[in-house]
Amino acid sequence: MKRIAKWATIILIIGLIFAGLSAAFGGVRAITYDHGFHIIKTQTQSKQLGRIDQVKINSGAADVTITQGKRAAIKVQGDVTNAAKIRQNDGTLTVNQTKDLPHIGFSSDETIPQIKLTLPKRRLAQLNLSLDSGNLKLQNITTQQLYLDLNGNGFTANQLKVTGNGQITTGGGDVKLTNTTLTKVDSSSSFGNISINNSHLNQSKLSSDDGDIEIENSRLTGITTLATDNGDIALTNSDSTGYHLRSKSGDIHFRDRTQQSSYLKHPTAANRIKATAQTGDIKIE
Repeated sequence: MKRIAKWATIILIIGLIFAGLSAAFGGVRAITYDHGFHIIKTQTQSKQLGRIDQVKINSGAADVTITQGKRAAIKVQGDVTNAAKIRQNDGTLTVNQTKDLPHIGFSSDETIPQIKLTLPKRRLAQLNLSLDSGNLKLQNITTQQLYLDLNGNGFTANQLKVTGNGQITTGGGDVKLTNTTLTKVDSSSSFGNISINNSHLNQSKLSSDDGDIEIENSRLTGITTLATDNGDIALTNSDSTGYHLRSKSGDIHFRDRTQQSSYLKHPTAANRIKATAQTGDIKIE
């Protein structure tokens, strides 16, 4: 009991110190540290763009939104000491915002930079994005190649279409894809769930070290590979011709039957699902 009281007192003192610093530097506004404390001051960069074929974004911390619009334009809002560098060379747009300063405060809106990009309706040759923290949202985007390296809070996409190939790597947060077409895309998550709905997967792979994989109302063509180390795999109204299902320490539910270890049905079919769960169940409905 004394130990709990001691820690509670320490936490209270730390909270009071942060509150005092915040008040001293501008009320509830956020504070960052870079060779001394200072109030975070935001700036907005807006730029009209020309024809865009490739997009490359590298950010230490930002919420990134890419949507379809009438014309190509970018808007970046964030700390003036951490301003993004925006460059367009021929058809390639490059955005670098790599410096991530520690901050103290109560207003997350002031501390997380916002990158908003609109693109006209046409296919990109490549979309390449690296994000250490923050959220990524893609809306109505078509690209031949997709390369995402994300360690942020989550990735959501609606009407995303990848026609060539790609790689999606997430370190944390959930992946949610709706009305999306992925061709030869490998998606791997270290921590988080992968949810796909009303989509088309062609020759694609999904894997999660610690999380569930859920696919609903989707079309699966070619070999669809699903794997979890610690999580369940569930498919609803997402059929294939062949199945090769394996669970080391869970149950396999296929339609109205339940069994353990493995389940095979036309395992060499051109369109088939290969699903492996190390410590979870596999459910096909």
